[in-house]
Amino acid sequence: RGGVGKSTTAANLAWELGQTSPTILLDLDLRGGTIRHLMGIQDHQGGLYQLAGSQVCLNGDLEAYLARRGPLALLLPPEGMEACLDDCLSVDFLADLIRQLALRYTNVVIDLAPDLVYSPAVVTALAEASRILFLAQPTKAGVAGLRHLLPALADLGLKPKMGLVLNRVRGDVDQLQMGKDLGIPVVGQIPEDRMVPEAEEARQLVICNSRSPAGQALKQLAGYLKSVPAVTQ
Repeated sequence: RGGVGKSTTAANLAWELGQTSPTILLDLDLRGGTIRHLMGIQDHQGGLYQLAGSQVCLNGDLEAYLARRGPLALLLPPEGMEACLDDCLSVDFLADLIRQLALRYTNVVIDLAPDLVYSPAVVTALAEASRILFLAQPTKAGVAGLRHLLPALADLGLKPKMGLVLNRVRGDVDQLQMGKDLGIPVVGQIPEDRMVPEAEEARQLVICNSRSPAGQALKQLAGYLKSVPAVTQ
């Protein structure tokens, strides 16, 4: 669902992964993602729209379509045109794009929209992904939507790729029991931390703040992603 911290998590993980290996962050949250704000990108154009509308072969040079922040490459939709872009991104284009990015970068981090069953962009990205992370708060309401969604994705053969990240955690959580109840492993938890909204307001990444409990938890999650082999099909 929206508002659980998907874009924040994607941006911070991508930044951390980018410190040690080539990484690109692809913004496919075409229903109101916040990657542009979080990364402090002022360019309102957005190379994803230009790339989708061009006749340029994806085997060619993609550099002209990318934005950059520090070591991280970004491929963004144009500000204010996200919904329109969703209608013109074909399944074939997106599948080819993700494959080509994977040839160029060690890590391709994709921020997805919450409307999983309605967006061709999301469905295509899930099929191409080697890992799928869901975010939820550790409450009955927080995981309610997942209980209906996960069986359908499992029927598509995606279950081996899936993991759950618990966000805005307060107190102790029985990760093993929650994972058992949902049928997917809990691979990390991020505590409630007032420094997260403060960092976002300042257009900074909380993972860069060594005093932030959430930032340190995100570093641990990035370390997990580096250490566990990706699932390929």
